[in-house]
Amino acid sequence: MSEQNQERGDRILEATRELLAERGYAEVTVRELASRCGVSVPTLYNRFGGKDELIARAVQSQFLRVLGSLEDDGEPIGHLRLLALVARIADGIVELADYHRALLQAFSQVRETGAIHQNLAQELISALIVQLDEMRRRRQLCDWVALDVLATQITTACIAAMMAWSAGGVSDAGLRPFMEHSVGL
Repeated sequence: MSEQNQERGDRILEATRELLAERGYAEVTVRELASRCGVSVPTLYNRFGGKDELIARAVQSQFLRVLGSLEDDGEPIGHLRLLALVARIADGIVELADYHRALLQAFSQVRETGAIHQNLAQELISALIVQLDEMRRRRQLCDWVALDVLATQITTACIAAMMAWSAGGVSDAGLRPFMEHSVGL
């Protein structure tokens, strides 16, 4: 029963991401989400708590999937590992370009998405701190560097690159090098 429940939840989150890509955050309704997911409106409310919570879970699960791909995969530690992390994020964004454009536009236009944006930024900051801490442990980063400050600066650079991309200022092919360059600086 638990495996079926998990599969159903995954299908709901995927359908939510698809609808968000098609219609944009502001245009998506709980009724549409329920219809697309093949469940009742009360089921969505009982399971996820409403539109904002459902979209937050759909967004977070996708983002954590990208960050989770960083498990020890043979990438070097140090600045090359940071660049590999950024490259994976950029590739994941372009892979679901319509979805991410809609999401990034919602972050800049819809007040209700602020908590989602903050949570994703904090997830990235936390992942970067782990990498930076490993760099420090291997003496690849000076002791005076404040890990949380540097991780926040790198996250800010990534977000700025993503926003430029979502506004059309950077092409799909240009997102990865733009993000890598920003982080490299």
